[in-house]
This record gives sequence, structure tokens and C-alpha cells, in this order.
Amino acid sequence: MVIYWLVQSIEPSLSKQYIALNTAKDVLDNIAEQYSGENNYARGYDIRKECSGFSQGGLSLVEYYSKLTYMWQQLDSHCSFTPTNPTDAVAFQRYMDKLRVWDFVAGLNPEYDQVRVLALCKDPFPTLQKAYNLIQHEECRRSIMLPSVKSYERLVAKLESINLYISLYVICPGSMNLSIL
Repeated sequence: MVIYWLVQSIEPSLSKQYIALNTAKDVLDNIAEQYSGENNYARGYDIRKECSGFSQGGLSLVEYYSKLTYMWQQLDSHCSFTPTNPTDAVAFQRYMDKLRVWDFVAGLNPEYDQVRVLALCKDPFPTLQKAYNLIQHEECRRSIMLPSVKSYERLVAKLESINLYISLYVICPGSMNLSIL
């Protein structure tokens, strides 16, 4: 019964190879062996390279963090580290978390430079979740406290036109009407 359910839940073009297996465990073991990322070092390398070169670009902070987290999850499936004692597991997790914080803040857009420095100078060094939270709070603060980019761009354009008008007035003092400003 369970074998039937497993085989039926697999893509039909792939399920034929599992029909002759005797137990559900055999089906699951066979699938795990076939599709496991373990020992696929080239794919692990490719994912690691993609992670280290990934940057926020035009993505929102949430999209950037989500895509990076997904890549790390893929990378984790290629990791075959097996700790020999609990201390090793904790130390390894802290090390991996630190690498991920560095990757995360390194890929942020330049507008986050100040908060990036703040995150990297924290003592104790922040976890990935705390670093993300710090950056997210900064993004929220900016959206509430700072004027929107469009209003800033309009202000800059207005100041540039005023400067141009004043420059032209200095060159030709009697020919311009300053009342339009």
C-alpha cells in the first residue's frame, strides 16, 4: 500500500524504475541515493561560488535574504560533515553562521554600508538572524524617517534648475525674470 502511494507520487516518467522494489524503505533508499547531493562536489562548488558572488542588486531586502537562504539550504544538502561530538557540532554551526553573515552583508547594496559596519562590529558577533534583523530594522527606519527617493529626486532637479537659472542670470543679468522661481 505504501509502495503504491510512493510510486504514484513520483513523476510517471521516473516511477517505472521503482515499481519492482520490494519495500517502501527500498524505494526511499533508492531515491535518496540517486538524488542526494552528497559527494556531488562540482555542484556544491557551483552553489558555493554562486552564494559568495550573489548580491542584492535590484532585489528587496526580503527577496535577497530569501534567495540567499535558499542557496545555503541547497549547499547544506551537499555537505557531508558529521561531528564526532556535540562540541564539534556547535563550533561548526557557529563557523558556518559567521561565514553566512559575511556573505549576507557583503552582498548588500551600498546604501546599507553604515548598518553593515554596525553588524560586523557587534560583540558578540551576530547570528545570521540577528544580522538580518538589524538590517531589516534599518530598512524600516529609512522608509519611515527619510523622504522617499522620488521626492528627493524632485528636490535635486529643482535645485539644479535654480542653480542653472542663477548661473545664467549672472551671465546675462538684465534679461531674466527671477519671479518664476
